[in-house]
Amino acid sequence: MIQNTIKKSLLNELLRKRDEALGFSERTIKKRSSRLSCLLKFMNSHSLGLYSPEVGQDFLEEYCPSSTQNACMQFKCLVNILDEICGNMPPGTRRRLVEHKMYGCLAPAAEDYIRYLKEEQRLSETTVRIHRYVISHFTQKMAMEDLTWDGLRYSHLVDFISSTKNSTPQVLGCIRKFLHYAYSCGCTNEDYSLHLLSVKPHRKECLPSCYTPEEVALVEKAIDRRSDIGKRDYAIVLLATRLGLRSSDIRLLEFKDMDWDDNEIRIIQHKTGRELVLPLLADVGEAIIDYVRNARPQSIQKQVFLTCSHPYKPCESSTISSIVKRYFMLSGVDCKGRHAGPHALRHSLATSMLGEGTSLPVVSSVLGHASSESTMYYLGVDVPSLLKCSLQVPPVAEGFYTQKGGILYE
Repeated sequence: MIQNTIKKSLLNELLRKRDEALGFSERTIKKRSSRLSCLLKFMNSHSLGLYSPEVGQDFLEEYCPSSTQNACMQFKCLVNILDEICGNMPPGTRRRLVEHKMYGCLAPAAEDYIRYLKEEQRLSETTVRIHRYVISHFTQKMAMEDLTWDGLRYSHLVDFISSTKNSTPQVLGCIRKFLHYAYSCGCTNEDYSLHLLSVKPHRKECLPSCYTPEEVALVEKAIDRRSDIGKRDYAIVLLATRLGLRSSDIRLLEFKDMDWDDNEIRIIQHKTGRELVLPLLADVGEAIIDYVRNARPQSIQKQVFLTCSHPYKPCESSTISSIVKRYFMLSGVDCKGRHAGPHALRHSLATSMLGEGTSLPVVSSVLGHASSESTMYYLGVDVPSLLKCSLQVPPVAEGFYTQKGGILYE
């Protein structure tokens, strides 16, 4: 019989039993318990004694807007797991996407805009979800202030984007495009998107995580290619280290994308929707053939890489990331202060190519960037090239250090 609700007092116990049965570490179990405490606090504040999928949805809608992106993802993962327990489903069978609502008087235009992105702009589902997520919070904020299109002012936009979370390039871009769409449709008499053109987005000042060719080689050597899992993982890692493919493009790689006669891989990038053509290197091709012939489960799935347990299905992006992280750990490479996922291998390839003197346009074409401006991000870690641009420090007269008693006025 399918269970629809769980007593609040049993949530922690059932969650622990589930994680222990799946072999999760005690550290992971404690982290999950910590996130569960936020849900329990939510249930207490609303006097809820039973958990249901509807309660989980309400929890996400209340907590995600004020949480960091990482915390929001963890909360969604927790709710998915509890929903699986609620429905007596095997782990991993339920992956529900939260459908963010539009609020107040701005909701009709917002829904029209989302349809416009889907049907006319034909943006990817992921991109449309991002727009819906951002605009949902924007309409919610405006609804809380009981605003209509006629009452919208520049000061309200300033109030919304005043937080660090809402001043990122992604959020500003979504809001700007939505406001311009509203103006073009006659919802407003003023194009408020023009006010946001001069707003400087908040950007984190950080360098991409990258590894030396020697460290990347250690990661590749850490894979046991004798096992079925190892054969699959080796091919996946090589696609990241040798070709710089994103995890989304690796998991979506199909047999039709590989041209064995011309030794090419032709894909439509999941992130950009643009075609990318790369050489099918010998070692990459051999690794894929070894996996398909000797380790891949019998399946009618079009994707090359499948899970290793029944029911066999295409790998998720999170699976690709977990695979790469595992071999970083096994390799013994010091990852302190650096990310250890597929994107780090992509960064490492780009940095290595720049270090070898490869031009920016060539690196851009390999990585599938629309322009060289995106590739310039990697110039910050190309230390040898940066040193060539450095200037000699001019000599300083000794009197500078001895003036007014010396050592900078001690």
